[in-house]
Amino acid sequence: MRSERTLFWRRFFDARDGATAIVVGLSLPVLVGFMGLGTEIGLWYLEKRELQEAADSAAMAGSREFVANQANQAAMEAAAASAAAKSGFLSVSQVLNQPPASGRYAIGGPLEDLTAVEVILTESYSTLFVSLFGIDAIDIRARAVAVEGHDEAETTACILALAEDQPAICQEGSYGMVLQGSLTVETNECSIHSNDSCGPSYRFNGNPTVDVDCMTYSGGLEAGVAPIEGSSNNLTLSQCNEPWYHEPIQDPYENANIPASLGPCHATPNGTAVDANTNRFTPGYYCGSMPLQAGNGKTNLLDPGVYFIEGNVNINGGTINGNDVILVFLDGTFDFRGNGDLILVGPTAADIYNPANAAGFASILDQGDGTYHPWDGLALYINESNNLGETSSCPNKINGTSTLLVSGAVYGPDTCFVFNGNNTSGGASDPCFRIVAGNLSLAGDVTMASAGCNLPGGPGGATNYGTMVGLVE
Repeated sequence: MRSERTLFWRRFFDARDGATAIVVGLSLPVLVGFMGLGTEIGLWYLEKRELQEAADSAAMAGSREFVANQANQAAMEAAAASAAAKSGFLSVSQVLNQPPASGRYAIGGPLEDLTAVEVILTESYSTLFVSLFGIDAIDIRARAVAVEGHDEAETTACILALAEDQPAICQEGSYGMVLQGSLTVETNECSIHSNDSCGPSYRFNGNPTVDVDCMTYSGGLEAGVAPIEGSSNNLTLSQCNEPWYHEPIQDPYENANIPASLGPCHATPNGTAVDANTNRFTPGYYCGSMPLQAGNGKTNLLDPGVYFIEGNVNINGGTINGNDVILVFLDGTFDFRGNGDLILVGPTAADIYNPANAAGFASILDQGDGTYHPWDGLALYINESNNLGETSSCPNKINGTSTLLVSGAVYGPDTCFVFNGNNTSGGASDPCFRIVAGNLSLAGDVTMASAGCNLPGGPGGATNYGTMVGLVE
């Protein structure tokens, strides 16, 4: 009997049947625990990122309050808390320090700045799986520092998106300015700015090349939205060390009012033939659109003056060539595409008041109110008030493989504008080129030269960048 019992226990301990099931059963709670812990840590990091965006918004709001109103501690704290709340954090603990209590901008730090604003947000985050181990909450902390800019350079916003926070156009995928593809933007002696505040002010798609004085924005952070969506490794700012917040820039051509009376409808809407491939047009009111010649080898010559055009102009191929010319689209769109050339030079004030051009500019000089109307510098004016907020399906565009040689401003304050294709811009003698639109999209391979933008009434005017506010930590 003793030998049988000994044999039984020896067989029991030597047996391997079902060993895997036993090991799995014993280790399963541990594996599930690690999986649950990993998932929860991922949630903590996500919450941390969202809290950091709220801290960024709060620091920016506190700094702007100080810059704009030389506000006291209570006012800055209120502005910061409001920004954090708009980001979705209503009950976080907030500490605002001016100057910062730590970091590079603190007293004694390498960049000591008494005007810098530090905001620290702390959230008590209720745990899920970890609560099984007696840890019911953890503290998640985010810190941000914002400071007033100190660059004293003055420059103009020669690419300007005017649209501000308008609920009617605040939609998913709406941006003030979209920069995408193999785009190349070079704006010598000027900056780009977006007033958009109902979504990201800028959208980088792909890896565009942007080389400008400064890149500024007016919105996004207040609503808990980052001002720039996407990124580019080819962003060069010669006058600013990073994109900065700036107060909204006023429409520089808002007083360029279209006259109540445009005169009689033009007698020769098709222009006067110069030869088989060339038509010459004179300024005035084109009430039935303006049938410009299209196609390879076709040329449209424009005499100096203002052209008021009703209806849409869609031209595929052909050349539009005008010196001291302003094209005004009253209620239609402008779509220039194909293998044509668009060569326009907007007039200066001296050109407008030149007696030799009196007939061409008479309509914008005498409006009966004794007020000067700053049309100087305009080359293309789209008065349409539709399609604001569009980028991918905007009907106003320079598209395809056209050559764009424009000195002056393309202006569409209440609509969108798209540059898409292989375009160059800026005239040979005066490479000034400006875009002022409700919102705009630049794509393809677009090279913009904006040196020499000294025309009176230019977009944005001189901007002192001592008034900017930016995140620095």
